[in-house]
Amino acid sequence: MKVTLKFSATLVTLLLVLAVLVSGCGQTQSSSPAASPASPKASSSAPASSAPASSAPAPAAKLSGTIKIGVALALTGPYETGVRGHRVGIEMAVEDVNKSGLLDDAKIEIVEADAVNTNETAINAFQKLIKTDKVTAIFGPPSATQAMAAIPLAQQAKVLVMSPNALPAVPAIGDHVFGTVPMYPDTVPGALKQVVPARGIKTAALLSEKEYVLAVADAKARRETLKQLNVQIVLDEETVATDTDFTPLVTKVMNAKPDMVAVDLTPPAGPLLLKQLKQAGYKGTIMSGPGTLPPSFPAGDPQLYEGTLNIVGWFPGQPGETDKTKDFIKRFAEKRGSSPDQYAIGQYDNVWMLAKAIKKAGKINDIEGIRSALMTIEHDGLQGKLKFNDKRIQDHNPVVIQAQNGAYTLFKP
Repeated sequence: MKVTLKFSATLVTLLLVLAVLVSGCGQTQSSSPAASPASPKASSSAPASSAPASSAPAPAAKLSGTIKIGVALALTGPYETGVRGHRVGIEMAVEDVNKSGLLDDAKIEIVEADAVNTNETAINAFQKLIKTDKVTAIFGPPSATQAMAAIPLAQQAKVLVMSPNALPAVPAIGDHVFGTVPMYPDTVPGALKQVVPARGIKTAALLSEKEYVLAVADAKARRETLKQLNVQIVLDEETVATDTDFTPLVTKVMNAKPDMVAVDLTPPAGPLLLKQLKQAGYKGTIMSGPGTLPPSFPAGDPQLYEGTLNIVGWFPGQPGETDKTKDFIKRFAEKRGSSPDQYAIGQYDNVWMLAKAIKKAGKINDIEGIRSALMTIEHDGLQGKLKFNDKRIQDHNPVVIQAQNGAYTLFKP
């Protein structure tokens, strides 16, 4: 009996201890899982409720309104013929951009001002576009002297300028000025390195217009490059824009007998000098620049320009031409009656670059934002990949062309 009671007491004690242990384990298991999942749920649910506000930016407002771009080109006067292609290229681009929807409900409008052919007329054109028309950007003028005289007005007014001028001093005017064609002094070395060995040039004569800043820069580049190529410069002469009788100069050229004559005179002096050289019987290589003998000139007098060489940044049919470029050339010819030159196709590309910069800036009247965006835009254009470098200049490789049967063709040695 004692044994039984003792055993019973011991059993009860063991059962009580076991109950306590079971009860403690049950509390630990029930509280731990409850707390553990609660923590992840709490941490994951809080971000879930706030995520849409921080990760989904508000949609950008649609662009609307009118974007005025100024065109300061020669609508009359001696430069008018040479810049017709500029105007067609700009008009085609504006039409295509407006149809594309790139600028949402905003539309580009062209406002023209006649720059004619003097510094004064270019200044008047810029003043009209800036003060009266209040344009966002100005395209032109291609004349270096006009550009140097008029573009500072736009820089001062903080109006963007897309300058189709090959003088490095033009984009250097200020941070609102963009050089949209290859800088001529930069293209000269590459062009001469193609022509000199191909033609076996040993001697050269340099004829340039001393008031024409682009000609001065070009002549400097020619001197340096010809020296590197071991070409002897047998004549280095300057003229003035008002010269019409080049008999003394032509006589010097004929006496010096150079293998090549480099001509950098603005119209009408350039064509007059060329005519008098050929009348005197010069048979060597004649190499000019875009400002002297624009690509449109040979059609006007095929015999006069036959064989002359020129330097451009782009030319129809050059290697690597894309289908969209071919389509533009076809459409341009239908409108203009001729193929586009580097200026016409360049103006088309430049309107698109400006439009993309406006889109990136997000406001049609934020000129500083548009200017900053232009520095970062990489455009897959008709001329190839286009971008402005840190000097706000587009880089292009030189293309040498030759007048043949009233039109320029790619140079073939």
